[in-house]
Amino acid sequence: MKKNLFIAGCARSGTSALVQLLTGSSRIVLGMERYGHLVQANNFKLTPEHFTKERFLTLESGDTFYDNVLDFHKFDPNLVDKLDTCEWIGDKRHDLYEVYDQLFGAFPDAKVIFIYRNISEVASSFHGRIQEGKNWPASKNFESAVREWNRSLFLTKEAIKKGYDISVVEYNTLFCSSRDLSPLFNLLDIEVNAEVKERITSIRKRSEVLKQERKQLLSENEMQFIKDNAKTFLIEDLNSYNLFGN
Repeated sequence: MKKNLFIAGCARSGTSALVQLLTGSSRIVLGMERYGHLVQANNFKLTPEHFTKERFLTLESGDTFYDNVLDFHKFDPNLVDKLDTCEWIGDKRHDLYEVYDQLFGAFPDAKVIFIYRNISEVASSFHGRIQEGKNWPASKNFESAVREWNRSLFLTKEAIKKGYDISVVEYNTLFCSSRDLSPLFNLLDIEVNAEVKERITSIRKRSEVLKQERKQLLSENEMQFIKDNAKTFLIEDLNSYNLFGN
């Protein structure tokens, strides 16, 4: 029987990169917001039936924002075959932290991996997306980043206190270091294979380029706002659940 795995984290914190990394394993299938429109706090519709092979591959109106499942999951070229044999299946949507109660109500035995990232890098990434003008509203600026970041950490901490199976990883540990990935894959009882090693090498190279491009995007006043308003103490609360230690 397949087990359910979900990925969450504040926007621009590496949730997509984490999906790409994990799906390097033949034993893991993860959607990239495959059911992104079915997990709203006031309209949660996701059920285990959505993760049968036929349903996962059949896009229905209202499922998500894209119109072709396979095209949007080209990062996992063996997706169709993996749906027959995988041990873990699930989905990624960054703000799943808003619906932890509904999610674990529908999937009581699921695991969630929550990824967080330094708030200055998140805010800089928000700002960078505005500058790029690529489907990113101007209202989602550095101030919005701080609010969303605070909320994601707080709600995840509260959900863990309720006993939900949520593990925590940190962006830079995964994608900007040479750390061994075993703690992440041990969580799922899966070995780190050659494809996973190849993917992490590629992701780390890309992350370093992006980090250099965006490191000077915020002004001194904007950085001061972040310092004054980001609830960084919440990281200390979550670090005891970090798969790679504090």
